[in-house]
Amino acid sequence: MPAPHNPFLEGLEIGRRLWAARTHCKRGHKYTSETVYINPTTGARQCRECLKITRLNIKPMTKEWRRKYVKQWRNRNVDKTKEIDRRYSLKQSFGITIEQYDDMLSKQGGVCSICKRTCSSGKRLAVDHCHKTGVIRGLLCSKCNQGIGHFNDDPNLLFSAISYLAKESNKERHQDGLC
Repeated sequence: MPAPHNPFLEGLEIGRRLWAARTHCKRGHKYTSETVYINPTTGARQCRECLKITRLNIKPMTKEWRRKYVKQWRNRNVDKTKEIDRRYSLKQSFGITIEQYDDMLSKQGGVCSICKRTCSSGKRLAVDHCHKTGVIRGLLCSKCNQGIGHFNDDPNLLFSAISYLAKESNKERHQDGLC
């Protein structure tokens, strides 16, 4: 039984015959038994001179070359780089995605959990987490986040600071004659 008609395979065969009839490669080198390499897997003819030129032009993938390439790509794609870095940082540091961060931000109304203001530095709110357990507590502006950090996340120190501030503000009121 003859094989069914397949226009795609027929087109490939016509293309093979056209290339088989050529006497020179694309760069103009003559096809002879010495200058032709026949690829064992595909059966395609390749010009040995063109293969040499191609192999010389291929840069080896060294660490130095890759580092240079990545740096150039990052400089050309600043917006993509920022997005990639943000995704990576959130995932590596806190185990959350950008979507989860945005969800937390919308639940907080876009403001800091402590002072109820947007970040005065113009940056995104920081992810506040317990350094012992890694549990995320919320999003804070840079001032509140640094403030908690300076008190080593210790509620007792923070209560001491609050009582100190309250005591000092009462002294100021009495001195000013407000009380």
